[in-house]
Amino acid sequence: MKKLQSLNIDAFSGKYVARSVEEDSLCGFQFYQNFLSDTWIINHNRNFTFFLFSIFSGEVEGTLTQVMPNKIEVIDDNSIMIEFDSAIKGIANFLYYVNDVDECTLE
Repeated sequence: MKKLQSLNIDAFSGKYVARSVEEDSLCGFQFYQNFLSDTWIINHNRNFTFFLFSIFSGEVEGTLTQVMPNKIEVIDDNSIMIEFDSAIKGIANFLYYVNDVDECTLE
């Protein structure tokens, strides 16, 4: 099994800290925004606040263009708000770490 490492910033010291992460503890999901909006509210119910993301605007079955939002706000452990300059629709992809691979699936 491959070992991954995540690089984090310690909130108290400000120093970078590397920690080993098992490959199977990296989970992901996609959010589809099917109508035009300049604010996307994502209720993911996956109990995380730290994540990696990529966002693409356009038609899911057509051409997609990667975009950067103006702002991403973590509302709580299960909700995220993403704001854009103008109304768009598209896909948001998220990767996040869990302690147990079984936490990747929702019941």
